[in-house]
Amino acid sequence: MQLFPKDDDEKKHFLRGIIDKTKVYVDDEWKCIGDIIDEYEIKDIIERAIFIEKDGKIEKIKLGDSW
Repeated sequence: MQLFPKDDDEKKHFLRGIIDKTKVYVDDEWKCIGDIIDEYEIKDIIERAIFIEKDGKIEKIKLGDSW
């Protein structure tokens, strides 16, 4: 049983906002499709989520979620 998360288990990034499917507000910075956040590339922006890719795997991050 693990009571506290390991450092590498903590989520580091937070999706705070999306404007017109062209810009996203992550970690107090505006980003666009193609921008890199650590090892994650922003692949697509939709109305209430983004798609990010790392090591060939694509994840959907909803507005208000962290990863």
